Amino acid sequence: MVMLFKVKPAFTIVELLIVIIVIGILAAVILIGYKGVTNAAYDATAQSNLRALSDEINRFKIENSDSLPTTATISSLNLSMIDKDSLTVLFTNGTTNYVLDYCHPSDQPGDYELVVRSKSGTIYANGTKFTGATAASTATSSSSYCSLAHLTIPSTNTVDRTLLNYDTLGAS
Repeated sequence: MVMLFKVKPAFTIVELLIVIIVIGILAAVILIGYKGVTNAAYDATAQSNLRALSDEINRFKIENSDSLPTTATISSLNLSMIDKDSLTVLFTNGTTNYVLDYCHPSDQPGDYELVVRSKSGTIYANGTKFTGATAASTATSSSSYCSLAHLTIPSTNTVDRTLLNYDTLGAS
């Protein structure tokens, strides 16, 4: 007596491996696209923060006879509007991580620059001399960030700088 076995149709191991590889490639493409969208959102938020803070500084100038805020008075501005979750460390001094650099040379009373680093790593500036992404992504000191933002640093290096850390800025 001959018994016939019915072979059930099934996937071969090669077919399963091909499907797994295709799914992995699609997942990688989606993750790369997501990272790009996330970085674009961080950049847009950082630029928006700078524009809003620049508007606050200009409002301060109007209300205070064209005087720029100083280190002592910048905290009187509305800093709570800044979304610090879109920013990363710009400059470290000792154990304090600063996320925003506000520079204004004392011999150029009307000029100032605000400099931040987005979580994407791009450094943005906004002020009287330059607005946009800076050419370089690193600097060696706070005054170097002011220079990256096209603010002329006098030879005497008399630049009033205010470095703001996460605690000074708005709520996350």
